[in-house]
Amino acid sequence: MDAADTMAAGARRAYGALPSSARRRVTNGLGRIRGRRLARENTELLNTADLAVGGFEGKRVLEVGSEATGALLRDICAKYGAAEAIGVNPLFRAQTIGPRSRLEQVDARDMEFADSSFDVVVSVSAFEHIHRLDEVVAECHRVLRPGGVMYSHFGPIWSTPYGHHLWLTEGARTLTYANVILPPWCHLLRSRDELLELCADEHGMALAERIVDYILDSDDQNQLFFDDYEQIITSSEFESVFLKGYDVPALMSLYPEAQKLELLDELNARFPHRTGFLYDGIVMLVRKSAD
Repeated sequence: MDAADTMAAGARRAYGALPSSARRRVTNGLGRIRGRRLARENTELLNTADLAVGGFEGKRVLEVGSEATGALLRDICAKYGAAEAIGVNPLFRAQTIGPRSRLEQVDARDMEFADSSFDVVVSVSAFEHIHRLDEVVAECHRVLRPGGVMYSHFGPIWSTPYGHHLWLTEGARTLTYANVILPPWCHLLRSRDELLELCADEHGMALAERIVDYILDSDDQNQLFFDDYEQIITSSEFESVFLKGYDVPALMSLYPEAQKLELLDELNARFPHRTGFLYDGIVMLVRKSAD
């Protein structure tokens, strides 16, 4: 155990020794810190989206894949002046978020909104999870007014080094691709037995099986490669203003082996017609014809 591990173990023991009321205060404090970080990230993203869509002010906005708190919906109205913001997600109950915003428990592949009823569609960290994404894109095109735009920012996508998007809870821990560092593209290049052996050495067999089951079998990811997204947009009725891959340097620094020539050669040999293996995610702006 190195110094960092020793400090972390000591912190966990100290936390466990606190009375429950003190643990709640620590947890609530960490929650507030995380909330402030997410608020900053949302602000940065919405500032970019606001420019990309020509401004939210006075517009009717649809968010595809809203999270349970409706934070983006609230901000789009309160901070960016949208006339109305409605979010859809089949996993969360319908609720009013603010005076001009609400969340609907609706599948974006089959929405009941009228044709041409929104000025803008936005989606954040959702498209990598949606199966039959082409149907969502078609629905978004239908509900947008002529000349309306859709802005989406999402990842990690399946073809990136950590595209398995590991996200499990184990007791009080959340195991993610940012704190369980596995070989780049292990979900594309490693067998189940190889992954089990690798994970069992560090996590024990029971947890290793959960990790590997998620990586190889989870329905949480749609398993679309970068060029699949390109094809979905190209085949849709949308005009593509831009669709580009983006990098997350802080995460890429955790996966330095993704730069190895031998590994990239192996990927290209196994998937000869695929592209964009080093893109962490995608940001896109597409437009419905004004005609």
